[in-house]
Amino acid sequence: MIEHTILSNLLYNEEYVRKTVPYVKDEYFSEVEHKIVFNLLYNYFTKYNKLSTKESLKISIDDKDGLSEEVYNNLNSIVDDLSIDKETDIDWLLDVTEKFCQEKAIYNAVKHSIVILDGKDKT
Repeated sequence: MIEHTILSNLLYNEEYVRKTVPYVKDEYFSEVEHKIVFNLLYNYFTKYNKLSTKESLKISIDDKDGLSEEVYNNLNSIVDDLSIDKETDIDWLLDVTEKFCQEKAIYNAVKHSIVILDGKDKT
């Protein structure tokens, strides 16, 4: 749910995007489709310095090579479902996003540490 809320606000809420883009990373999303949508939104915003649109997202998905039909359909479904509640308090939303990022960063660090301890990471 929080991942969907983050993606929705990255599409529709400029104040939210400007405050969170430096901190949210694709590695924090568990589903490959969410990572792809995040990267498309992030890349659009960093290139044009403005919010993407559903139309530009869908065109970017169409232009993306190597997607299976299932992933392609899931991406379009996710984009179709993106929406926000304009009544949501921005301060609350930023707090929830910060907590999400912190928890995912810790989870990823622990996971990577286990790989290192198991001797599977040669670097």
